Amino acid sequence: MKLVFACVLVALSGFIALSYEILWFRVFAFATGGAAITFSALLGAYLLGIALGSLGSGRFCRDDGAFSPQQLKVVALFILLGNIAGFYSVPYIADQFAAGLFGGGQFSNIVPFLPVVFVSALLGAQFPLISHYGVEPDELAGSRLSILYLSNILGSVLGSLLTGFVLLDRFSIADTAVILTSLGVILAVTLLFAVLKSGRAKLGAIAVGVATTLGVGLNADWAFHHIYEKLFYKSGYDEDVSFKYVIENKSGVITVDQGDLIFGGGLYDGVFSTSLTEDRNIIKRAYLLSLFHPEPKKVLMIGLSSGSWATVYANHPQLESLTVVEINPGYVELIEKYPEQRKILDDPKVNLVMDDGRRFLNRTDEKYDLIVINTTFHWRSQISNLLSVEFNQLVQEHLREGGIYQFNTTGSTESIRAAFDVFPYVVGSYNHILASDSPMVPDTERWRDVIGSYSIYGSPVLDLDTPENSQTMAEMIGWTEELSPDQPLPFQEEATLNETYQRMSQSYFVIPQVHLEPIIQDVEPITDDNMGVEWKHRISGK
Repeated sequence: MKLVFACVLVALSGFIALSYEILWFRVFAFATGGAAITFSALLGAYLLGIALGSLGSGRFCRDDGAFSPQQLKVVALFILLGNIAGFYSVPYIADQFAAGLFGGGQFSNIVPFLPVVFVSALLGAQFPLISHYGVEPDELAGSRLSILYLSNILGSVLGSLLTGFVLLDRFSIADTAVILTSLGVILAVTLLFAVLKSGRAKLGAIAVGVATTLGVGLNADWAFHHIYEKLFYKSGYDEDVSFKYVIENKSGVITVDQGDLIFGGGLYDGVFSTSLTEDRNIIKRAYLLSLFHPEPKKVLMIGLSSGSWATVYANHPQLESLTVVEINPGYVELIEKYPEQRKILDDPKVNLVMDDGRRFLNRTDEKYDLIVINTTFHWRSQISNLLSVEFNQLVQEHLREGGIYQFNTTGSTESIRAAFDVFPYVVGSYNHILASDSPMVPDTERWRDVIGSYSIYGSPVLDLDTPENSQTMAEMIGWTEELSPDQPLPFQEEATLNETYQRMSQSYFVIPQVHLEPIIQDVEPITDDNMGVEWKHRISGK
């Protein structure tokens, strides 16, 4: 019976410990914008804490192997302290980022992870202490210990799954922390009940448990106040600055500031705007299609974000269908709050699919006139899945004759090289690349006609009869001619080719292939194997 009780204890202990790791990862991933090094650094700190806790627990174990029931009080104390510390460690980390004590988010040392090490040590001490209680020092000790290990592993797996996919999908990070702490308090009080004899002592244990649970519950709003603002703005955080919307789910955290800028997972992710005259998000790139494609009817867009780009494509005068693949349903919830963008949710031409973009392409046989991805930053964890040579090949298989693949390089020459390794024709547009198996010859007259007939759900995009809008169109056409193929590459002697591309991608609307080729000729392409620059990126503050 004692072994069964110990199995339950270590299972719950593992559940709570791995659940806190999930919460810590959410905090650090948001603060770093999802850099690849984040998880490995966190895991190292977590395992260090577990090791230190296991080592320190030895002093509470008797050398002769006998275990006094009174020592369960020690286990209960570790559980109680570990969970209280775990609860406050999450907002504490955010407070330290806001105070500028973590070097703007750079992981050059273990300082940002000291709270993780400390709490993990308290949690890590629990398994050896419970094992010492539940396993008799006889010939069956090995098999009994293996049963405890199995119970602990099962609890840990459930902690990762239920917290990551259920609790954080239904509750905020603050509410999830309260739930975990309450579970830990229940576990500690249960242990005390097993060892305390008098009714008064047991009532005292219950009182401590109730007081602790009420304490963290009532303090949650205060402790977690503006937690994502602190993680995002860091040393620039101000109490008066708050996000307009915060959406949390199992896919991550989406925030919107007061200027309607979206930040997905702690990084810029778009703006709620489709205007060409007040272009806050370089939306001109979404209107570019008819410059190169004579009759785009079927478009696939991977990534929804604000829905602004999807709104532009859905209203293209020639479009017949738009498929949008989005992995995070939080963006749909967010779009519901913006009248112009939410119209795409009811547009019969729009098919919204909740899925991973690469998995969707692997499962469909459909072909498209345009496949577009306004890709997130090229150094983020897992982004190589959408920038690699192999993904370009997958896209190529799903393009119709004359079809175009458009994606955001976010300044990565490696991603441009990946497109060059697959497609014979490549041109640039600001920081975007357009690639195709067919020549892409810009037709400015056709483009002007299409833009002139363009409207967003009844509102004209550009009334070309007005001087201001006509001037905007003239400037856009002028940008397509700014860098003609017969002009020399405009870079200074001392500038590297990569620096040249950075300037070009911010200054010119269309970059001919002849100007891109020398920039990528000595660059290694992103592949599924080398993962691009994910692990080469150094985390920096905002």
